[in-house]
Amino acid sequence: MGFATLGLSIALGLFIAGDELKVWCCYSKLERSKSSQLPPDKTEGVSIIRPLKGLDCNLYENLASSFRQDYPKFEIIFSVADENDPAIKIVKDLIKKYPKVDARLTIGERRVGVNPKINNIIRSYESAKYDILWVKDSNVYVDPGCLSRSIDKLNQPNVGLVHHLPFAVRPDTFGSELEMIFLNTMHAKMYLSINFIGPDSCVVGKSCVYRKSDLEKVGGLKYFGKYMAEDNLLARELWRMGYKHAMTGDLAYQPLGSTSSIDYFMRRSRWTRIRKYTVTAATVVEPFTESIVCGLCSAYGFNLLWNIHPLNFFAFHLITWFMFDLALFQALSKRIVEVEDIRGFIMAWAIREITALPLYLYSIAGSTVDWRDTTYLLNSDATVAIVSPSKRKQHSLSAITPPNTQTRRMSSSNVHPWLVSILSSIILAIDIVLDILLKSQRNGKPSESKTEKKEEKHRNIRKRRRKNDADETNGNSSDEREMANQDDPILSAAGRYLRSSLGRTSSYLGVPYNEDETDSSPDESNFLSNQCLSDDEQSTSSYPPSSSSPPHSSPINDASHKRSLLNEILRSVSIGLSMHLQNEKNVIEGHRRERRSSISVARESLENSGGERVRGRSMSINVLTSQESY
Repeated sequence: MGFATLGLSIALGLFIAGDELKVWCCYSKLERSKSSQLPPDKTEGVSIIRPLKGLDCNLYENLASSFRQDYPKFEIIFSVADENDPAIKIVKDLIKKYPKVDARLTIGERRVGVNPKINNIIRSYESAKYDILWVKDSNVYVDPGCLSRSIDKLNQPNVGLVHHLPFAVRPDTFGSELEMIFLNTMHAKMYLSINFIGPDSCVVGKSCVYRKSDLEKVGGLKYFGKYMAEDNLLARELWRMGYKHAMTGDLAYQPLGSTSSIDYFMRRSRWTRIRKYTVTAATVVEPFTESIVCGLCSAYGFNLLWNIHPLNFFAFHLITWFMFDLALFQALSKRIVEVEDIRGFIMAWAIREITALPLYLYSIAGSTVDWRDTTYLLNSDATVAIVSPSKRKQHSLSAITPPNTQTRRMSSSNVHPWLVSILSSIILAIDIVLDILLKSQRNGKPSESKTEKKEEKHRNIRKRRRKNDADETNGNSSDEREMANQDDPILSAAGRYLRSSLGRTSSYLGVPYNEDETDSSPDESNFLSNQCLSDDEQSTSSYPPSSSSPPHSSPINDASHKRSLLNEILRSVSIGLSMHLQNEKNVIEGHRRERRSSISVARESLENSGGERVRGRSMSINVLTSQESY
């Protein structure tokens, strides 16, 4: 088991390393293609098919990007199923704006299956002038040189499909920020790694270029009308025919707009349920590619093999995983995440990682998906059947919005104290569970002996006496930070657990805490004063009553010296993570106190101004009465 978990960690590390290498090599610089410099009579024509339904976010500029392609010979076919669709007006405006571009609009669908996208574009597919097809969703846009670079890739030997990495931009809500974090970190990492190594087909059909003649060999586009994930299955059929897949350095930018958190969770659930029957093996191992499950398995393996504390390794693993995700995000977006954005980025990243496993379990348990006002039943052979119209409303988003490739800053107003409490409680729960497991499995011995129970009983009695004496002497003079934490039951429970654990071991995460070590830094002493006991309380509670001096530790041999050194490094990382969470709490409480003080000052100023007005009125009344009497 230990070697298996270690192998999993090494494999994922190689995946991430290959992913980072591909990003820096392919996405750092985009060069102009040779195909864009050829005359029209020496280039292959391309038919761009764009299915439309409703008003997607940034629709006008998404569609306009097709007109601006730097390629000598192409046509654009817009497909709309309903003649009353509001997207028709935008298409007509674009056709008038670019009269030199060969573009037309196809209205009406033809049912060849249950997949609404296939029914929408089947007429455009059959009427396309050219053999090369570029099917691109309406909610993405690309750079002007994307088509020419894609044709260069498609003309390489044995390449049957060219696709582009989806990249989320312009999040307007917290739900869209979660979507952005998923697409630009976890999804991009696995998507690039699988396509870089090339074990199997892995394609998301936001933007795909392939030949119509190759697709006709497997039955044409209508063959995939009975499936929901037609893009993935289409690419898999071309892969089985012996054609390779290729990617350019272009990104398919997807403006997110005002996506709610519920929409994000439902979309992730729909993806997982569809993949459950189309790529079953990849779906089964999907939880082990997430940071938390992979970290727990790796922590168990490293503890089993090299006796490294699981929580220390888990904290080191999470920090390393986050740094890789942040580096990937910055490399793809070609910008540095600013300091004021880091806090929101960390919060959105943490919530996405925490909710990944519960969302996966929820998705695996169901077999129905909602898409475009319709509910579909997923069969075990990957086909779908219509169940009933969905009652969930589709929200119309603004379509006439100029593009902005820069990701919007994530406001720090999304950081709430309850989120900090949730994160701290989760880390605390992991610490408790791992501590219990380690104690129960250590040499097959019970977690507590009779003497240890007696010692614990004596320590608890002394703690209660000491606490009562402190309450009588101190009264109501409590620290300001403790007063702020009284309203937070999660943090208070965490504090009680930490005090009890420190009372047993005189250390947290293997590092001793006492006042002699914390007096050198006032900030550290303030941080530790809320979690640690006093020095003489530790001295009395750490050792049995009968002993007056601490027991001598056994000598460390040379073989275990390296293990202890690595363990100390991981302990320091864990302590830093805990201090960071506490500092976040202190910052939030400081903002609260500043807000309260500003409100009180404003009230005092209002009261003072009101009193001056009253005194002014009384003086004027006295003057008037004196004049009248005169």
